[in-house]
Amino acid sequence: MARVSTTRTYGGRTADERGEERRARLLAAALELFGDEGLAAIGVRSVSARAGLATRYFYESFENRGALLTALYDTIAREISDEIYRAAAAAPDDARSKVRAAIEGCLRIFEDDPRKGRIVFADSAVDPTLAAARETMLQKWAHLSRRHAERFYGAHPDEDAARVISLMLTGGVGVLANWWLDDPTRAPRETIVEQAAALYVAAAEMTFGAAAG
Repeated sequence: MARVSTTRTYGGRTADERGEERRARLLAAALELFGDEGLAAIGVRSVSARAGLATRYFYESFENRGALLTALYDTIAREISDEIYRAAAAAPDDARSKVRAAIEGCLRIFEDDPRKGRIVFADSAVDPTLAAARETMLQKWAHLSRRHAERFYGAHPDEDAARVISLMLTGGVGVLANWWLDDPTRAPRETIVEQAAALYVAAAEMTFGAAAG
């Protein structure tokens, strides 16, 4: 249900501001429930109760459970994207440094809050709603990966090949991150970052670099 915009204030806040606060509380409640009880525990009534809100406020922000899950996934994906951009921008201006910083930033978010990694990778593989959101995210990250590769190695002349290579590079890092997050004792984070960055850059150089040259 769409919210009606109004400038009328209550307690010093507009209706839109109060609506955004309730939406944020619902998303936070959904993440809490996921961490405590798993994906199956997320429902309209359970999330509303955890947020301390009547169910009518749920429908103020989300059409149904699927819309909530999509919004939760998108919120996490946006946080990751923002951190990737920030970390890469602050890194030295060479391909490996920027890739290393981007991967480090992504893993840091997941290490700080493993629930986010589980939603982005593990549970999105078994839930149709999250799977659709994951596909959208992977395509966006693959596009970012391609722009990065083209900046350092030149444009790939084959559009289909460029898209496939970018998706493979992005998906491969995701699979590795998911493997590590499932049990961080499997390898030090520094090893994951260094090896993933090295392989990523080598593959980009061999494919984009060779094709452009």
